[in-house]
Amino acid sequence: MKLLSYRGKVDSLANVEGKVDKVMDNVVSVHVSMDEIIKAEKELVDEVIRMEKEVIGNPPYVQNIENVLKVQLQQDKQEEMDKEKRKLNLVMHGVVESTAAESEQRVADDCDRVQELLHITKCDSVNVKQITRLGKRPPSSDDKPRSILLHLDTEKSKIKVLREAKKLEDN
Repeated sequence: MKLLSYRGKVDSLANVEGKVDKVMDNVVSVHVSMDEIIKAEKELVDEVIRMEKEVIGNPPYVQNIENVLKVQLQQDKQEEMDKEKRKLNLVMHGVVESTAAESEQRVADDCDRVQELLHITKCDSVNVKQITRLGKRPPSSDDKPRSILLHLDTEKSKIKVLREAKKLEDN
């Protein structure tokens, strides 16, 4: 009976030994992986140092980067200014186009029609800085009328016209 008990313990020890061997293999594998990671990190640090020296030692390269950044900043500022200007624009669709032969008369007719529409919407106080027909003039008067771009003086004016636009449904 004792012999069987010892045999079970020996088998358990052999099983534990096998598990210890597997753990040791994993530890060695992790150690190798850590060595590879440390080596890769050192290579990256060396590459960063090399690139820093290249950039610092190459003033035209730095100047070129500065120029690119200045151009990009200038473009961003211009885009912001354009967006700000467009905030004051309002486009009207379906406004009947004048059939006058002279462009000055057509512009005057557009101004009169816009003032009439603003009066209908009770927006007489709105100051329109500029009125422009968009697109090329159609060859016949039967075509769909071109849209009108209104450049208003304030964003409040634009909001007021948009709120009152529902009064234009029949016009």
